[in-house]
This record gives sequence, C-alpha cells and structure tokens, in this order.
Amino acid sequence: MTNDRLKILFIPAWYPTKKDPVNGIFIKEQAKALQVFNDVTVLYRNFTDRKSKGKEIDDYIDEFGVRNIVFDTLYRKSLTIKFFSYCRAIWKYFKVLKKSGYRPDIIHTHAFFSGPIATLLAKKHRIPVILSLHKASIMNKTLSPMKKLGLQISSKWANAIFVVSSALSKGLLHYGVDKSKIHIVPNTINTDKFFPKKTIYSSKDKKIRILSICMLRLSKKLDVLLQAISKINDSGGELLLNIVGDGEGRSYYEKFAQKLGLSDIVNFHGATFGNNLVEFIHECDFFVLASPWETFGIVIIEALACGKPVVITSEGGPRDFVTDKMGVFAKPNNPDDLAKAIEYMMNKYKEYNSDEIYIEIDKQFSYKIIGKKIDAIYRSLIKNTKIGN
Repeated sequence: MTNDRLKILFIPAWYPTKKDPVNGIFIKEQAKALQVFNDVTVLYRNFTDRKSKGKEIDDYIDEFGVRNIVFDTLYRKSLTIKFFSYCRAIWKYFKVLKKSGYRPDIIHTHAFFSGPIATLLAKKHRIPVILSLHKASIMNKTLSPMKKLGLQISSKWANAIFVVSSALSKGLLHYGVDKSKIHIVPNTINTDKFFPKKTIYSSKDKKIRILSICMLRLSKKLDVLLQAISKINDSGGELLLNIVGDGEGRSYYEKFAQKLGLSDIVNFHGATFGNNLVEFIHECDFFVLASPWETFGIVIIEALACGKPVVITSEGGPRDFVTDKMGVFAKPNNPDDLAKAIEYMMNKYKEYNSDEIYIEIDKQFSYKIIGKKIDAIYRSLIKNTKIGN
C-alpha cells in the first residue's frame, strides 16, 4: 500500500465557502498538502436560508485536485437542532458516497461539532478515524460540560488525535485523553506563495510599516496594540500601522484609534485574501499580533515565510516555533511591554535575515513537509490499527 494513493475523507465542522472564504482556511490548506500524496475528498456544509437555498448538493473537483462535496443546510439558531440536523446530513451523504462505490481508507474529522458523527461513522464502517482539534478552550482548560462530553466520546473512538501545538496537547492531557493517541501536527502554508521579496520604496519615504492581520474580534485585543502604538515616541512621523481583517469589532477598534488620536497613522483595510494579502506582508517591515493566546497562529508563519520578523504577545502555539532569530515576545494584555517590543523592532528589524527565516519556515510548514508527516501517520494507522475493538 506504500506506493498507492490513499482515499482520504475530510469531515470538517468548518470549511471555506464563497460566502465565507476564510472559515476553516487552515483545514483547506491541509487538504491541499495531503492531495500531493493522496486523493482527498471533503464533505462539508454550506449554511443557507429558505430564500437562498439552491441545489441540495454540489460535487466538484477544485483547482488543487481536491474533491469538494458541499451540501446545503438551513441555518438554525438552536445549537442542539443545528447539531442533530448536521449529523443527519453527514450520515445521509456518507450513505450516498458508499452507494456510489466510494470507501475511504481514512476518515479525518476536524473539531468538536463534527467529531461524534464522524467517529461513529468510522466505527460502524470499520474505517480508521483521525480527530483534529483546534479549540483554544482546550488549551485554556475552559471547555463547557457539553464539549467535555463530546471530547470524551470522540477521543475514545478516534484512532489518533491531531493538535497543532504542544499547548493544545497539554490541554488534552488535562482532560484525560490517552497520550499515545496524540500527535502534534502543525498547520501548513504554501511556501511557494509566501516567500521573501525585496520591496523598494522612494528615497523620500522613510515610513516604518507595521502590519497586523487578524479577525477583528474583541478577543484579539487589537485595542492593546493601539494603546501600545499611542505610547511610542513617533515625533519624526516614521510610524505607519496597517490592519488587515474584518469582524464584529471593527467599528469599536476604528473609534478607539480615533479616540487615541491615531487616525493619521493607523489604516483599517478590511479583509483581503490571496495575492493581495501576500502583497500587504511584502510591503511591511515587521508584523505584530497582540492576541493574548493562539492555538497556532497561521498568519504568523505567513509573515515569517515572507521573511518578516514578528512581535508576538500570544501564549500557546507560537511559542513552539518563533525563535530569537525570527522575532520577540511581549507580555500579553500589556500595552507598555508591547510598546517597548515594537520600539525595539523599529530599531532592529533590518538586522533579521529574511532568507534564513524563510528557510526555517519552509523546513517546518511547507505542503511537502506536513503532507508527508500526515501521510506517514495515516499509513501507520492502517497497518497497525485493529478496527472495531
């Protein structure tokens, strides 16, 4: 079987759609990495309302060779109704797949919401199943009673459990998950797309460009970054902060920046994707993320892959891979300490070696590296797991 391409069925709770192209984007990146070695099919939902409901199911191959099976499901406010209607739909469309002659070698499910139904299907059909977990509440040990129950059921039935960082692994151990099942598998990015590029500015342009990319939620603590910027002595008018992202907190953050008198040096650009996002990273001098915790921090490795040093306040995932040669850490939720770290980087960012940073990121997080790592785990499971016990 070593030389054969495996059939991998992803059942994620979230996955990018036309309406929400960043929802679960890291899962799509993993599917693309795995498609290099295997044949990946992704079965996922698209929330609709009764007026916009179109055809029941869409089955197509995307530009990366990944098969997408997207089914419409009505949006429900009740989490209980939403969960059981989702489980019923997954069960239904798995039967459709099975009748068509498709049988996966591995079922790989992502998140609590899809875990119970995916592991139940795998157990019923005697297929090895992997559960990937991403929730910060595992890392912070703040799971709700319902999610604790979901974790107990899914982790018991799963043959292996993937987490993206050592902090998440420790969280699972706190909840009594079998250590032998846990594998730390980082997120992946396209390092052929994110790579260093020298940006040439006019000799008259002496701005130091800082970039922050995040969902504009209150939990991301962008207000801490704005407070830090307001504390920096910028008498020479050198500083410019570009913020990329959108969310329910955008209006609050924009008003907060105005209140601090930062309107002239802080620009909110909204959400952007693809090559436009890469261009924003290429045009910055360094990257800052003020979030107090991240289970991984994929925007951090995107910035690092472009050769940009980083200033990070996050506990959790970034501690696994951000080294002194890549950037500095500041205390979370501490504007004074973050201001000091940014001032340090304003003076030192030119001393970081962009090519060395890229090489290190490529060695750890490229499609080839992560795809090969997961493929090896898949094949080991198929070889060594006794299904049905």
